[in-house]
Order: sequence, then structure tokens, then C-alpha cells
Amino acid sequence: MKQDALDYFLNALGNLFRMRRIYPSGTKQILQCASQAFQRLADWGRPVRITFLGNETIIEDRSMETIPLSYRTLFQSLQQLGFESIQIEADAGMDDLIAWIETVISKNQTPYQSSKIVTGSLKVERRVEPYSVLTRAITGYLGFLAEAQETLSDLESKNPEGLVRAREIVSAIAARLAVGRELFEPIRELKDFDDYTFTHALNVCVLSSALARALRVSEEMVSAIAVAALCHDLGKKEVPKEILNFRGPLEPKDRLLIEKHPFFGA
Repeated sequence: MKQDALDYFLNALGNLFRMRRIYPSGTKQILQCASQAFQRLADWGRPVRITFLGNETIIEDRSMETIPLSYRTLFQSLQQLGFESIQIEADAGMDDLIAWIETVISKNQTPYQSSKIVTGSLKVERRVEPYSVLTRAITGYLGFLAEAQETLSDLESKNPEGLVRAREIVSAIAARLAVGRELFEPIRELKDFDDYTFTHALNVCVLSSALARALRVSEEMVSAIAVAALCHDLGKKEVPKEILNFRGPLEPKDRLLIEKHPFFGA
């Protein structure tokens, strides 16, 4: 079964971490473990997304209450380092896996980023026993909102880290949608929020992700749709405010003024 391939990969990854704690880097044992993890990832054939949200561990679309012993120590180490989002691409090689495990072994708390593996901290949902579903939902939503604001600011300034952060947010949103509908509560209930760009972008991202999942499209397509939804209004920054905020239907004289605006190259 396909799910078995993912479990086998996680077991092999946990074994690589465990053996690296025993044997030096570059030894035969480490290379064998890395080769097995690489083969298991190839069998799975898709990116692997792991998200830690509060006390929840979410692997792809599964919320796991009990983590198998084979990779429990690895997950505990990642959480102790403050990482809440791990994305491993389907074509990550032996060297990629070994290099990443080395940083975990070294207890490096700096977010890890390579072309194949990204590990970071989203700072979402720092829970202190919320009193209700709505309280828990608002907490998670506001965490995503703060991250969305930073992400869109990075993207507007053409900072390449913005796209990495956007993908992490999308992964965490997709994982949350997979285990419950709590993120919808603030969208329905928080009427006092200003509909400024960051809130709107996050709302569109959450709703688009949910719709894509309901249509049963591939996980890759869900992620692509969600990233596009999060970033869909970035171009507004380049549109002059007098055009962007124009109210009502355009009269011929108004249309002429807009067409002559330098923004349109007149």
C-alpha cells in the first residue's frame, strides 16, 4: 500500500538519525542507513510534509496520537529545537538526507533550507489550554495571519525567503484542514476584522485549500493553488491608489484619465 511506503521511509529516516548518534559521519553504517531512507523515499514518490502544531503531530493528512518508537526520538529532537514544519522533496538524495540529519544531530536551531529539505518554525498556535473551539481557532488563525503578513512583505520586497515561508504556511494550513474545520470559525465569526490585504489573502488561501481538497485534486496541486491564493493580490502594490480605490462605475472622462496614467505606459 502507498501509505506503507511513507511509514517505511519515516522508519528508515528515524534509523538514520539513531545510527548517526552512534557512528561517525561517513561510516559504512551511516551510508547504508541513508541509502535505505533514499530508496524508501523513492518508493513513496511524493514530497513528505511533517507539521507539529501544539501537541499534534501531522504527517501529510494524518494526525498521529502515538508516534512509533522507530522515529519518535527524531521527532522529539526536532520539536526541542523549535521546528514546526518539515518539507522533504520527493527527489531528495542520500547526501541531502545526511546533511539534514547532521544539523539535527548538532542541535542547530537555525531554520534549515536546502533545495530538497526545508525545516522551519511557523510560530503558530502556542496553546495554553484554550477554553473553546472558537478560542483555539482564533489562536491558530491569528498565528497564520502574522506569518502571512511577514510572508507577503518578503515577497513584495523580492526576498527569496518569502516563497519558502509561503510554502510552509500553506503546508501548515493544509495539515490543519485535514484534521478539522477549526480554521473556518474565525472566517465566519470574526466580523470586526478589517478586510485589509493580509486578512483577505489568508482567507482566500484557507478557503481555496479547502475547496481544492474537497475536489480531491493531488497534494501538489493543493499546494500550488494555496500558494497562488496567498499571493494573488501582490500586484496591487504596483497599482496607484487613485486607480485601485476608485469607487463606482467609470465615466468616459474617468476612463480617459486612468488610461493616460503613467502606470499604463501612456
